[in-house]
Amino acid sequence: MMSKNVFLIYIAENKLKIRKIEDSEDDEVTQIFNENEGVISYPDATVYYVSKKMGGYLLTGDQNLRLFAEKYGVEVKGIIWLFDEMKRKKVLTLSLYKEFLKKLEEMNPRLPKKELEKRIK
Repeated sequence: MMSKNVFLIYIAENKLKIRKIEDSEDDEVTQIFNENEGVISYPDATVYYVSKKMGGYLLTGDQNLRLFAEKYGVEVKGIIWLFDEMKRKKVLTLSLYKEFLKKLEEMNPRLPKKELEKRIK
């Protein structure tokens, strides 16, 4: 499994950013949530807000959040994409990539089985 050190390297290289919501931004997040209550949760409103503000990807498997974010122009990616990227960037070896995909398949039966199987082969 990837260690915390891998993430620290990405943070040091400015390839991964940790973003906290400032108190001054909380009102905007709350407004997004209030205007869309029943569609997205407060944590969803938070990650949507940060993704939109930073111009980054929103990583989620939640269909409601995906549809909401895409509706407002935020690019959404899923967990399979994340593993594809780690393999492409050689963060994961091919064998480790396949091992993780098999574990994902076991852990989350809602993931697209055909997509996982295609990559595992």
